[in-house]
Amino acid sequence: MTGSEISAAGDEILRGVGAAVFNFSHNRALPKSLRGLPDKLVFFQGVTYWIEVKGDGDTIKPDQVKFFQIVQPNLNYYNRYVLADGVDVFMVLATGACRKIEVPGKWLDKLMSKRN
Repeated sequence: MTGSEISAAGDEILRGVGAAVFNFSHNRALPKSLRGLPDKLVFFQGVTYWIEVKGDGDTIKPDQVKFFQIVQPNLNYYNRYVLADGVDVFMVLATGACRKIEVPGKWLDKLMSKRN
């Protein structure tokens, strides 16, 4: 699936369970200081989720790694980071079973190994 397809399906799932979803998927138009901002900001059941969406063939950009590394020490029960590379991740989030960092292993290695 493309990132756009995953994102659209995720919006439908999340809004279907009452989440407030804000999309920032136009990072090219963002000021330089906001580059790396995840694609979505979601508020659901008292928890804030920063969600980066990756489709087939997508990669992690240096600004996205930098954002993750900055927010990682502040992630907790109420403030979480999610990397969604499939619709199944949104299903986990919608059921409330999401961990404070919900990132598939292949992506977490990339987020943790790059240093800016």
